[in-house]
Amino acid sequence: MEAAHKIQNQNGTESFIWPYVEPPVFESYWFENFNVVKCKEWMEENWTVSIYICAVYLLLIFFGRKFMENRRPFDLRGPLAIWNFGFAVFSIAGLWRCTPELLYVLQGPDGFHRSVCVRDYHNQPAAFWAWAFTLSKVVELGDTAFVILRKKQLLFVHYYHHGVALMICWCFYSDYEPIFRYFGICNYFVHTILYGYLFLKAIDVSMPRIFSKLIISIELLQMVVGVLVNLYAIWVKVNGEPCDHRTEGIVYQMLLYLSFVVLFVYLFKSSSAFHSKASMNGSTTSNMKSKKLI
Repeated sequence: MEAAHKIQNQNGTESFIWPYVEPPVFESYWFENFNVVKCKEWMEENWTVSIYICAVYLLLIFFGRKFMENRRPFDLRGPLAIWNFGFAVFSIAGLWRCTPELLYVLQGPDGFHRSVCVRDYHNQPAAFWAWAFTLSKVVELGDTAFVILRKKQLLFVHYYHHGVALMICWCFYSDYEPIFRYFGICNYFVHTILYGYLFLKAIDVSMPRIFSKLIISIELLQMVVGVLVNLYAIWVKVNGEPCDHRTEGIVYQMLLYLSFVVLFVYLFKSSSAFHSKASMNGSTTSNMKSKKLI
């Protein structure tokens, strides 16, 4: 199996080539056959696009809320159901195509270490869905449009989560490090549950209140996994062993995940306090924050 190696890009920068395992362990579908090197180079050369998108995103939030200030909320249950169903199916597909590669690596020699620190045992299907995962962060910004147009409460955690995740995923995609398997698979898993839940809510399926808190808990667990695998990479580097995870990436990702942990703990506590107050007041209806703001 060919080892990962550096190449010189046209702009003078260096990037890693992570060859696919031969013969392939997992067969790819026709649409999964794409030129990952060109995609990596384009994402790296145009990393500022993610910042421009986020800037426009924030402006649209501001003007969108102004636009809706004196207007009646749109219903949008049909489009919302289609939107959530589409993301649920997309997340299931990404989880289905990426997880086998991680499990395959984990079952081999030094499985966990190799899954975090060594560029090997890579396959075309996982490569495609890693790229699709990154691009999906742009599309996910559309979640906010539904919140604003339906005049639902928009919390800081919602647009911070969407905007920062987009920039981090885009800017570090070109590093193409093995640890990203954990980030992508965890997120695909969480979004499979989240968007599936939101789809059922959009078509008026009654869901137990506990599901909202469960989703926040799973989101929080995702952040904990992100922190733990980064801590392992730090431990390896501190002990003088090689690990294919840039120190700069570790710093930014640890800050990102720790900030998410704080925000989701706050959201979890806020939802608990909300339900306690509603129960004390004898309320029979619940306007759960998590179904609109995650």
